[in-house]
Amino acid sequence: MECGSAEIHADTHRSHREQKQRRHSVATALTLLLNSLIRWNNNRKTKVPTITSDACFRGTTGSPPAIQLEDYIERIEKHSGCSEAVLIAALVYIDRLIVARVLTLTEMNVHRVLWSCIVVAHKFFEDEYFTNKYYSAVGGIPVPEMNLLERNVLTLLHHELFVSEETFAQYSTVLQSSIVYCQDVSGPEKEDRN
Repeated sequence: MECGSAEIHADTHRSHREQKQRRHSVATALTLLLNSLIRWNNNRKTKVPTITSDACFRGTTGSPPAIQLEDYIERIEKHSGCSEAVLIAALVYIDRLIVARVLTLTEMNVHRVLWSCIVVAHKFFEDEYFTNKYYSAVGGIPVPEMNLLERNVLTLLHHELFVSEETFAQYSTVLQSSIVYCQDVSGPEKEDRN
């Protein structure tokens, strides 16, 4: 009986490790996509006007956050407990905001946009989630600002948080393609540092 128990434990551990590796791959692909989108926006000759101000996502310092997007996503991945599905849903939400011309992603707003979309997706899709006090600590954003960001995302998305299976699959495929591209360019994925 103990042998069976050990096998189940090994399978569970392997499953957790595989989930962590997949989530890390999705987070890496998300970083690449968002950075590419920011570069593309920066290089556009004419800026796409937005129908609302994205000031709520820019913070108060007047300069981009000191933490690089890759490090920020790694921090989120490590401390938020969000699943691969939450990261994909957050990308769907970001795309909906861009398509609706609510915002243009820049170095000034990408951290707050991403984090607030992850928080909203985490609360919508997961059975267990954290308080905004915890999310604020992970995201490095004061609690009142975290509350405001969450409300703004919900309002700008018109509280339309459902992601169909078809849409989810499309965005998952885009991220998987990015993962394959990254592995082709940089070789096999590095082992998790944790």
